[in-house]
Amino acid sequence: MGFALVAWVTIGLWLGIYEKLDSGRPRVILRDSVRQCGYGALCLVLFEYVLRLDLSRSFLGLFSAYAWVLLLLFRLTAGRVVGVIRRGFSAPHYVMVVGTGERAIRIAEALEQSAEYGVRLRGFLSEQSEDAPAEIALGALYKVQPIGELPSILRQHVVDEIIFAVGSESLADLEEVFLLCDEEGVRTRVAVDFFPHVNSTVSLDRFGSTPLLTFSAAPYDEIRLLVKRLTDIAAAAAGLVVLAPFMAVISILIRLTSPGPRFFARCAAA
Repeated sequence: MGFALVAWVTIGLWLGIYEKLDSGRPRVILRDSVRQCGYGALCLVLFEYVLRLDLSRSFLGLFSAYAWVLLLLFRLTAGRVVGVIRRGFSAPHYVMVVGTGERAIRIAEALEQSAEYGVRLRGFLSEQSEDAPAEIALGALYKVQPIGELPSILRQHVVDEIIFAVGSESLADLEEVFLLCDEEGVRTRVAVDFFPHVNSTVSLDRFGSTPLLTFSAAPYDEIRLLVKRLTDIAAAAAGLVVLAPFMAVISILIRLTSPGPRFFARCAAA
């Protein structure tokens, strides 16, 4: 039980489950809990094999299934608990959105849905003050302020995080804003949906002093690749063991009912 506790939490940290802004959405919870419990079950099997524990396969299967169900139920209802804790013991998490377009509205609506987790939408910042509306109405009415007023906003109000939902061509002009947020200790995020049809995992790397935005459709984590390889070998070996009697029977029937060898080898021409 102690190993399972450590393994489940470590796997959650490794997969970054507890750091996602959309971690409270049912679809995300379902996906992440399946991954977390799947890796956890594999760790339990390896743990049992290394220590040569005498645990039945049915017990391990039931343990993993119950762990998944209970984790799923807990995470689906944890938002209310987190909200109560934050309201009672900590301050809300205030977020502002840079941009007034469709992309910014989508993010703002998602932030409003995260209110039970203590997230509060402070308002909008516009990089083009002449074309920006004065207010945006969502679940509440939010004021739109020019990006040039950000220094005074940070002095007068608490802002924990700023999300930039602007076009890629505007990011270069906002370098001073990023530097200001860095100096003030305000976390910044950039909405990377310049390529809406790309389903790869997005991560930020560095090559020397140059930041690189990485799109990867396949896992590049060596540990995950090793786990996948071990899983493939174990599943293939188990499949061969289960299917071996049937393959033997089929081989005998072919030998008895058909002329020639049971196995055919195709040789390449010289």
